[in-house]
Amino acid sequence: QDVPKNVSTTLSSVSSLGFTASASTPTVSFIGWSLGAEDKTIKYTDTEKVTLSADTNLFAQWAETTDITFAAGATDATGTMGTQTVGRGYETTLLANGFKRTGYNFIGWSKTPGATTADYTTTINLASDAEATLTLYAVWEKKTYTVEFYDENGTTKLTEISVPYEETPTSTPNPTKAPDDTKV
Repeated sequence: QDVPKNVSTTLSSVSSLGFTASASTPTVSFIGWSLGAEDKTIKYTDTEKVTLSADTNLFAQWAETTDITFAAGATDATGTMGTQTVGRGYETTLLANGFKRTGYNFIGWSKTPGATTADYTTTINLASDAEATLTLYAVWEKKTYTVEFYDENGTTKLTEISVPYEETPTSTPNPTKAPDDTKV
């Protein structure tokens, strides 16, 4: 496919270009386009919209695949996500997180529900012997808010404390008022 330079263009689908898996490897699927025949990084997906700044050769990559299902990772998270098919042994960019959770930051994906650390953030590279399906769970980190305390005039900051979302501060400063010497 000829793609004009510096113009946003949708790549042709692999099937419309006449590419299919060979009879000797019927269990592989097209997983995307790379920049080299042996390149294991998927640069573009089928029918992705791209803007290329130079002449570029793209190489169809075929592999055994794993279907990834994305789970919210918390009962109070909202949103939905589709599944993603990735080629085993290829580095692939994961779909952008489609879930939201009030008071929490999304930090990545884990193979374990309820995890506090992420196994994956933006890319995944599964071993060639990975299972045919995988569920990744959103990993959340509670937001922390800074509370500032000012003097009675609101001009001088006395102190500040960090308070995690939905938690009560463990300590707050005792308010004091300087004596007013101007009153008789």
